[in-house]
Amino acid sequence: RLISFNSVIVCWMPEILRSFSKKFPGIEIELSSCEGPEEGIRLIKEGEADCGFLAIDKADGIGIFHIKDEEDVAVVAYDHPMADKKIFPIKELGDHPFIGYPEDEAPIFYEFIRNHGIKLNQIMTVDNDYGNLSMVSQNMGFGVYPKMIAENGRFPVKAISLDEPTYTPISIGIRSYEKGSLAARAFVDHVLGMKL
Repeated sequence: RLISFNSVIVCWMPEILRSFSKKFPGIEIELSSCEGPEEGIRLIKEGEADCGFLAIDKADGIGIFHIKDEEDVAVVAYDHPMADKKIFPIKELGDHPFIGYPEDEAPIFYEFIRNHGIKLNQIMTVDNDYGNLSMVSQNMGFGVYPKMIAENGRFPVKAISLDEPTYTPISIGIRSYEKGSLAARAFVDHVLGMKL
């Protein structure tokens, strides 16, 4: 029983599961989407998931193995006023309509915004990456997403680096590596052995 947030499901999971299933053909995978890190930690702690990808780099009560920090980028439609820019200054984030997500799904980004004294003009909250990117592609506002999903989505959008980078940590969590099931430990080992 595996959980993950959508960016990893879309960008990494096909290759991870293809190679894992080839190596361990007898292990059945049940994959569920879980966007918020707090909810993911709860699911793993309570045994509703054996392991999963979380957008955090530390957690109490479960084992966390940090994989990488993924750069966050501003994402705009091709007819957005910032579309021709190479850099999106963070001081200008509040100058444009923003399509965001529930804060518990991206606590690190929202903390970054608060720490820089930025007041976002958040006109809409959508709890799904593809829903957000669909709205952005129609120039209803801009969004900020991990680069991996911004560049691998199926929508006509442009990714622009921020002048003060922020990053989404990507980790794999397991209730207890030492006491976890053989299948869960094999999956964690497989992921950590991959070049992602």
